[in-house]
Amino acid sequence: MARKPTTWKGFLVYCAMLIASIVFLGIVTDKLILPAISDARATIVVPLVEGRTVQDAIVMLESRGLVVMPPHEQFSSEVKAGIVFQQMPYAGATVKGGRRIYLTVSKGVETATMPNLRGRTVREARLLLLRSNMQLGNITYTFNDSIQAETIMQQSIAAGTKVTSQMQPSVIVSQGPVTVLVPDIIGTTLQQAKQQIELAGLKVLAVRKMASSIFIPNTVLDTDPPVLSRVPPDSGVVITVSE
Repeated sequence: MARKPTTWKGFLVYCAMLIASIVFLGIVTDKLILPAISDARATIVVPLVEGRTVQDAIVMLESRGLVVMPPHEQFSSEVKAGIVFQQMPYAGATVKGGRRIYLTVSKGVETATMPNLRGRTVREARLLLLRSNMQLGNITYTFNDSIQAETIMQQSIAAGTKVTSQMQPSVIVSQGPVTVLVPDIIGTTLQQAKQQIELAGLKVLAVRKMASSIFIPNTVLDTDPPVLSRVPPDSGVVITVSE
């Protein structure tokens, strides 16, 4: 006996029943099956692993059903290299099995190679040290006949030495050759001027006369080098006085 062809009405009824079954299965899965699976996963109290080596921490966490993500390394001046000093979630937190755990592990104290500061200015030295996260220590100034003023002559930590970022090298900076100040003798008498020049460690090289209707004779009008300029010790000063 030949099978009757399916009617459109029957086909639509079949599709509706199929869709209803799929929806029903989805609801059952979402409301009953998945929660049951989730609830079946045991809760875990996250152990304290800060202060342990990263290897011990990973073993401890994974043995409890937790997933340890690749540790983040960070320099620390207080925690030895390879030791965990931060964890997330924190110790004592209650989580589900399979929870991801994030660890921060010490790389130890950051080290750098001490640069050569000799021959540089203080500003240049500061910038050079800053590249290695270091700072300049004490600065001492001293006169030197052979090294240009404002140039670093010596450093307390030799160039090429391995150091930590906390170390601050001290430096000695040249002030250039020793100099003395030409005293301000303008307006004084010639006798007073000679005394002040000798007291300053200089000498009177010559005395010049200049006619003046304003100043009394032998009043200092000018000097060469000019007053308040710096000159080497024992330099000669030419004094110009009124006639």
